Amino acid sequence: MNQPPPYPPVEPPPAYPDWTSVPDTSTLPPPPSVGYLTSPTSNAPEIEAERAQEWCRQYPLYGPRSLSPSELSAIEAGKIQLIKPREYTGDVLFRQPQQSYNEKETAGGIIWLCRTWSGCRDASLMTDLPLYSALHHGSGIINGSTPSRTAYFEVRVLSIGRGEPNSDSSLALGFCAQPYPSWRMPGWERGSLGVHGDDGRRYVNDNGGGKDFTTAFREGEVVGLGMTFSRSSSLPPAYPGGGDYYHQSQMFNGFNGGRKMDIKVFFTRNGKVEGSWDLHEEIDVEDGGVQGLEGDYDIYPAVGVFGAVDCEVVLEKGLLLYRGN
Repeated sequence: MNQPPPYPPVEPPPAYPDWTSVPDTSTLPPPPSVGYLTSPTSNAPEIEAERAQEWCRQYPLYGPRSLSPSELSAIEAGKIQLIKPREYTGDVLFRQPQQSYNEKETAGGIIWLCRTWSGCRDASLMTDLPLYSALHHGSGIINGSTPSRTAYFEVRVLSIGRGEPNSDSSLALGFCAQPYPSWRMPGWERGSLGVHGDDGRRYVNDNGGGKDFTTAFREGEVVGLGMTFSRSSSLPPAYPGGGDYYHQSQMFNGFNGGRKMDIKVFFTRNGKVEGSWDLHEEIDVEDGGVQGLEGDYDIYPAVGVFGAVDCEVVLEKGLLLYRGN
């Protein structure tokens, strides 16, 4: 009688992973920045935020403006005017470089001098021309003729509070689409972002407490803020000469959720990049959104101030401490 073949040997089951061990998280991306409801330093009255929101509902964002060749030349060189809003109490003057603080100042350039009086309320100074034009720079990026465009400026911090103890004074750097409520710091309302010098936090359409980013500004420092616009890698091939920004962008609706540009925001201190973030990161239902900042509107530099502040604003490329490296 034939015997049945023997069964194959039974392999032992694989060992279970040790669930008590701590996984290696060194290769994971950093956790998202935490947003706050209030700032630990200074907070504007709630009624001012409500007034600004109503103002923004009443005055929608302007469409991109058509610029003349002379205006475009002025923008390329950074030879644009700083405008004082009515809420600003103090002086806005200018000087030609005499004593170099960055060894790059050249004769004929202009540095803007801002000196606010003690008790100056929140106010944002902006410029007469944008540093990024949606019609001019945006079209080149979308159709592939221009790889990227960076808008950047700097502020030299001379004094915060002028030595007064417990002075409620500081400044902020930002970018805004127009129109913007000039009694609000950059980053608090729609179409704006900013890095604030009192708490070191970054704000993107956030009238709360911002997100952790850097340290507070100190007297004697040169701080700068930039936005780099580049064509989204998820877009289909570009067609140079295919029309302006809007004609080109209509072709790309639906790609990457309608996102046509990758935008990096970066912050410098004394000529060196200290931090950056992707404009589109961490956007969720709690955030106010990034409308106006995605490349389809003109972008203006903004310097927010309150209290007693002395600073120098540098817009001309030849006078900047940061040289893009």
